[in-house]
Amino acid sequence: SKLEIADDLYRLHTLGFRGEALASIASVSHVQMTTRSSNEQYGTAIHLEGGNIISQKSVGLPSGTSITVEHLFFNTPARLKFLKSEMTEKRQIAALVSRYAMAYPQVRFVLEQDGREVMRAGGTGDLADVLVNVVGLDTFKNMLEVDTRGDDYQGIRVYGYTSTPNLHRADRSKITLFVNGRWIQDTGLTHAVVQAYHTLLMTGRYPIAIMQVELPPEVV
Repeated sequence: SKLEIADDLYRLHTLGFRGEALASIASVSHVQMTTRSSNEQYGTAIHLEGGNIISQKSVGLPSGTSITVEHLFFNTPARLKFLKSEMTEKRQIAALVSRYAMAYPQVRFVLEQDGREVMRAGGTGDLADVLVNVVGLDTFKNMLEVDTRGDDYQGIRVYGYTSTPNLHRADRSKITLFVNGRWIQDTGLTHAVVQAYHTLLMTGRYPIAIMQVELPPEVV
């Protein structure tokens, strides 16, 4: 739906989530969804189980969409058994939400687990505000801002935060990279960050870094 000609594949500016994904999720879980467009008087509340509509009705609610997914893979035991422990799944969810809160500081994110808020990003548009919530104030106090957005090197811009040499870790897991708003894992870019600390850190120690790289989509 976002592509009109084949060359649009080289000009992608979105993460690519499509409506079909929600239908796929609904087919293997219990889903409660409420939604109302800003130009509609009433919204819709729908309840699905295993892709089957259990109920659907008009309701009064604020504009926007809320989706609750429960009992994931309840009807597909083969997939259910591949879920990790509850603690591991929680940790992976928290990592994913935190990454995209950093990638999109203009969007408000709230993550609750077992009724307890574990992460909040206010949507102020300031990455520093998000990092204070994600990495903690003590860690953020030892980070330096990187910003090349005032320069233009063939349309490539790099910005974010990286730690001072006195803040480091035993592995590269705290080097978080985004390209055009998408979280990526890339050995070349990670190596570039590590090399920036050459002679500043002992061998086997690595910085904490959150770096956003923006470049024309056609050269990704």
